[in-house]
Amino acid sequence: MMIDNLEKLTESNGRIRSIIMEYDAKIKASQDSEKRLKELREERDSKDKEILNLEQLIRKLDDELSALKQEESRLATEVNQLQEKAKIFHGLKTGLDRVERELSKLDQERKDLANIPQEIERLEKKTKKIKGNR
Repeated sequence: MMIDNLEKLTESNGRIRSIIMEYDAKIKASQDSEKRLKELREERDSKDKEILNLEQLIRKLDDELSALKQEESRLATEVNQLQEKAKIFHGLKTGLDRVERELSKLDQERKDLANIPQEIERLEKKTKKIKGNR
């Protein structure tokens, strides 16, 4: 009778078999859960590393941005200085052009004045000639 009962319990449709199958299913589910948990932990670790890398990149980019802002400020100051120098240069150039025009006029007047003694001499000769013919 005991053997009969034992055979009934271990039969493919028996109570022990169903309990074994139930536990096998729970073990399988547990193993799947462990595997998924391991995958999720690995993914979290990967994301944590990615976050750290991105934070480092952000700090690096912030430093570069700060350096670029300083450079921009320096260049803006330099541009302002150059604009001031350009205004001064333009004023000087305008003055130089005016002085060159004046110098050209004076040079022409000097040439005209240099010819006056010769013109006077010519006119005196002409006057003497006219007086001599009278």
